[in-house]
Amino acid sequence: MPVKVALVISHPIQHFCVFYRALAAVETLDLEVVFCSDLGVRRYFDRNMGVEIAWKADLLSGYSHRFLPEGPTIQGTRFWEINNPSLDSNLNEVAPDVVVVAGYAQATMLRAIVWARRHGVPVLMAGDSELLHHRPWYRRALKHFVLRPLLSQIAGFLTVGENNEAYLRHYGVPADRMFRSPFTIDEASFAAVRAERSSVRDAFRRRHQLPADAFVVLFVGKLIAHKRPGDLVQALVRLRADGAPEGPVWLALAGDGPLRGDLERAAAGLNCRFLGFLNLDELPAAYVAADVFALPSEREPHSLAVQEAVFVGLPVVLSDRVGTTGPSDVSRAGINALVYPCGDVPALAAALDALVRDPARLAAMGRASLQVSGEVGLAQSVAGFCAAVTAVNARRRHRFQAAHRHRSG
Repeated sequence: MPVKVALVISHPIQHFCVFYRALAAVETLDLEVVFCSDLGVRRYFDRNMGVEIAWKADLLSGYSHRFLPEGPTIQGTRFWEINNPSLDSNLNEVAPDVVVVAGYAQATMLRAIVWARRHGVPVLMAGDSELLHHRPWYRRALKHFVLRPLLSQIAGFLTVGENNEAYLRHYGVPADRMFRSPFTIDEASFAAVRAERSSVRDAFRRRHQLPADAFVVLFVGKLIAHKRPGDLVQALVRLRADGAPEGPVWLALAGDGPLRGDLERAAAGLNCRFLGFLNLDELPAAYVAADVFALPSEREPHSLAVQEAVFVGLPVVLSDRVGTTGPSDVSRAGINALVYPCGDVPALAAALDALVRDPARLAAMGRASLQVSGEVGLAQSVAGFCAAVTAVNARRRHRFQAAHRHRSG
């Protein structure tokens, strides 16, 4: 019999619906995705970007799912905003063998853990937390006393990479409870533009007035403080002053947010394009139109933008606070990634300059990204998920059989 799995998630997220469809095709699984909210399906206001978003994608077909009745009233994803009293009755209806929760930072996820413990059902937890960014001492102290007991109740963890696994080890999770299941992207959409790279690249550059011979540095993300997009504008100033020899260097920023006005003023007179918010049907073309992807964030657990850039074969330049970096992760320092100290604008400019001045190295790192993308893609995500479900369900059956023998004896 297939293992019945209830996956509790805040709302339909464009990157992960492909993953749910792939899991639904696995014969050994009987998947039910439980959405706490219908954010993402309906138009909603993104607080950070300051724009209304309606995703241009089919987020719901191809897998079994349900929306909890509180969903239409939920307007955000903070801890108390995702709080669904109806979860218990819905999990009773689903009657899962395994419950999967998306972290512990929302009240409904804790409700799911309590329900599972009460019914003797193992819990898998997915997340991307890391130890790279600074946390105040009081938060570290609180986590030490609260998080360790909580995580000790979790049967297994779906990890996204090495920094995530280091975080879990720090809080006492043993290696045999970790199962690598990288975050997923819509590989089919990105593969389609990758196959037509030249024509898509030319069309995108014409549409956004980027010169055909420009060396384009792409940023994708919200224009907010902890993403540090201003570091890229400052790096562009340094590159311009140094006179990069391989033609003009341009910066393209895809995204919106409260810093946009300040950034536009700082970039006045520079080779810079503000692309604004790009929906799912436009975003893949932005990547193939670029020469390198850069992310200077000071807090970035596991960026899906890095994964998208790597999938289309871009070298990446990242701050050392971006959690995708590691020898077996998406960005591998010295192979397909250049990593610099966060906030060090001269180092960021030097990393970009090194790629501008060395087309052979740029091409080699791009080829390495394509190779890496085949090692951290959808197939690996599904395999890790299935291994985790099989392991925790086997432990559950073993405990049940042992308890039955004890009662019989």
